[in-house]
Amino acid sequence: MENPEIGHALEEIGRLLAEDVGTDPDGTFLYAEFGDGWVAPSITKDTGERVISPEPSFDLMENLMNIWEMVVPDKRWNSMKYVVRDGRFDVKFGYDEFTEANRVYRTGMAVI
Repeated sequence: MENPEIGHALEEIGRLLAEDVGTDPDGTFLYAEFGDGWVAPSITKDTGERVISPEPSFDLMENLMNIWEMVVPDKRWNSMKYVVRDGRFDVKFGYDEFTEANRVYRTGMAVI
């Protein structure tokens, strides 16, 4: 990463996910979409017995938004996939532009 602060903030996501799932974050998947002034995260955790989807905390959302804002605007991603496995995290960023068709599909709203 160009900015070492981003690396530290990405590590912090793992700690925040542990708080949000209430246990070891291993097996946790975070998906988030971003835009100017907003972030929409979703957490899923496979406990082995069931899959839970806890509500993301304000601290997690704030951390995600801060990471996104650390990046110069023309290099920002619009989605993030973050997985915790075996005590490590893997993060992938999506840079696809949302088309109007995708926006209509995702929200179920028509644009007139």
